[in-house]
Amino acid sequence: MKTETITPQSQETIRNILDTAAQIFAEVGFAGARVDEIARRANVNKAAIYYHIGSKEALYAQVLQEIFSDLSERIVQHVQEAQMPEEKLRVYIRQIGQTLQTRPQLAAIMMREIASGAQHLPDVIMQTLVQMISILTTILKQGEEAGVFTPSIPLMIHFMIVGQFIFLRTSKHLISQHQEAVPESFKSTHQTISETIVEEVENLVLRAVKK
Repeated sequence: MKTETITPQSQETIRNILDTAAQIFAEVGFAGARVDEIARRANVNKAAIYYHIGSKEALYAQVLQEIFSDLSERIVQHVQEAQMPEEKLRVYIRQIGQTLQTRPQLAAIMMREIASGAQHLPDVIMQTLVQMISILTTILKQGEEAGVFTPSIPLMIHFMIVGQFIFLRTSKHLISQHQEAVPESFKSTHQTISETIVEEVENLVLRAVKK
């Protein structure tokens, strides 16, 4: 985001632009998003987007960086507060689940990035992801040294965690288009990443890595 004097009105405008952009990036991806459409739905002049944030690339990076920076900071904080490797791993999983619940657009954005070969993913986001996986690597290594975890590949465990949450959040249209074929117990699962779902993901991952 460009350097400027941030007034309360400017903050409100920026917040509106970022929230609207996140929704549109989730709907159509980076390539399909248009600054004109973001401005129209945010009810701002297109010039306001360029003034407050910059190009579409800068806007995309700002949307993702805001989410990933917050997630990374919370993971660091809460993992440091936990004592045992198992609890640290639960914290790691819980923070990812909470982020995908409070920022539901992220799941669709990341699915689109994966499908496109991550060609629009900003380098700064990749760096943040690497930092997160480094934290997970340390947790798993500590668990191995404590004799409670079996050796595992951290990247695969990260994908196991993120994949479950992302598919849950992006299954809405799949389920709605096949209502008759879908069991009742499935129909509400995608709507929220509840505490029960988070605990289930925690338990599944822990069963995969524990001795």
